[in-house]
Amino acid sequence: MFLRYLAVSFIVICGMQTPTLFSSNDAADYCRFYMTGLRFDGTSVPVSFGNGMLSTSDRFSCHSCHRRSGYGGSEAGNYVPPITGAHLFQQGFDDRTWLFNDLFKREQRASDWSSLRTSRNRPAYNASSLFTALTLGVASNGKTLSPLMPRYTLDQTTYEELVTCLDSLSAKHHGVSDQQVHFSTIVHEGVSPAEKRAMLDVMHGFIHQINREVSRWQQQPDNRSAYYRAGFVDTYRHWKLQVWELTGQPNSWQQQLERFYAAEPVFAVIGGIVPSTFDQVGKFCNENELPCLFPNTWLPGVIPEDRLTHTVYFSGGARREFDAMMTIASASSVDLLFVSSDYSGKLPIPIGSDLRRFAHVEQLEEHIDHIEFVSADRTRGERFKIAIFPTSLGGTTAPAMWRPILKRLLFLPIELTLPSPFEWIIEDIRKNEGGGTLAANIYMISPYASVGDQTLRYMPDKFRSRAWLSSRGIPVTHERLQLNTFYAMGLVHDAIRHLLDEFSRQYFLEVLEREAEDALNPGVYPDISLGPDQRIAVKALTVWKLPAGHEHWQPLTSVR
Repeated sequence: MFLRYLAVSFIVICGMQTPTLFSSNDAADYCRFYMTGLRFDGTSVPVSFGNGMLSTSDRFSCHSCHRRSGYGGSEAGNYVPPITGAHLFQQGFDDRTWLFNDLFKREQRASDWSSLRTSRNRPAYNASSLFTALTLGVASNGKTLSPLMPRYTLDQTTYEELVTCLDSLSAKHHGVSDQQVHFSTIVHEGVSPAEKRAMLDVMHGFIHQINREVSRWQQQPDNRSAYYRAGFVDTYRHWKLQVWELTGQPNSWQQQLERFYAAEPVFAVIGGIVPSTFDQVGKFCNENELPCLFPNTWLPGVIPEDRLTHTVYFSGGARREFDAMMTIASASSVDLLFVSSDYSGKLPIPIGSDLRRFAHVEQLEEHIDHIEFVSADRTRGERFKIAIFPTSLGGTTAPAMWRPILKRLLFLPIELTLPSPFEWIIEDIRKNEGGGTLAANIYMISPYASVGDQTLRYMPDKFRSRAWLSSRGIPVTHERLQLNTFYAMGLVHDAIRHLLDEFSRQYFLEVLEREAEDALNPGVYPDISLGPDQRIAVKALTVWKLPAGHEHWQPLTSVR
């Protein structure tokens, strides 16, 4: 590992004896104060700052600025240095590769440019010099620490636990060697061969391009050139992709994934398709602290309240769309609601008691004759209102079993509200049987930038993405799946380049959060962005309407 310069980022004021540094094999238990600013007894400690302000540690935890990784970054334009054990307890020196990264790949205030260009040479910290620095606010090179740095008043036990935590932040992560970084993607045997191939073609094409560039740069004589990129050559690695194919039911997936992971660990999981909820896969990723990025699913796993999860999703899927649909159903006094019986959460249905709710597709089908009778008996201004929300869908599209039901409903004078997986069935019926127009007023809740042939706004990166696929001979057979895969691969590439040789999974996630909004958006979603510890990239849903007798969808409103 390259050693970056060291700047101490917190101060400990201790009136007891000079503490000693130590290590622990169970460092995870010692990060409570780092993450929350609270000691094991749940109390905080006094905090002071260089400008004289006083506060408490629960309001200024180490994690809040230096993040879970300990690598810092930029907080509100202020430079935040790394504080892992490897940075603190080894000598700092000047390195142009990291200087370029800090100056030009992170948002920094102009006032920080001068300090960033000063020499990083300084002695390594030891028990005595660290204690002195933390007490007096003077670094090992004699410079005063930033006034923004909290000065914590800690007892010796909490101090030692904090040092143990910092040591653990430097731990090596699986899936990376000096020459390669290993990734995987997850598919299930039930996924259609066409979908699997569409996703893997994009991944293999992207990795081929990456590996070709890495080989070219590594072939430079002595890795030297006049160009700045020569300084990054030692940080480049070839990518290797493993395909983990699951079989059977979801309750066996975790065990299968553990076997795959034990046989050959990976640094991160990218994309993937499973025909059911992603919850079991998400649990595996979280338990192994393995980043699982942008699976193609409508049923994301449960995200903990503290959001400290390693799985990142494009959209909130079924839960998010259900909440939006319930809001609409309540406002419009829906007459009938169909919800699958396997919905895992509570059903917040603040609708009248006369609402009918069916538990299975067959039951809904049995009532179509009644629906047709009631809707025919009403005037055009009193359309029978139906909302359908099947939560048993595994992928991002509804299965064909729904087609006969929708075929009958779409040609009735009703008002029908649907989630996004039904889009392909509606478009297929319009194209092949409806002559482009339908009798029903249709409302659709969708996270996508386009529905049918209508788009929210012009998105030029979509054409660039398709050009990339075309130039590599990859047929566009599943556009959203392939463009989402292209986005995920591109964002991982951007994040890996920012890591240089610091292959920390948590740091990787933090860089990914920062780069998500700037990555090339291929146009599947109108906006993609992540903030600190956020795990849902698409924040807004759009309510689309296809009026009866009309050929084009109309965007009505955005729901957040």
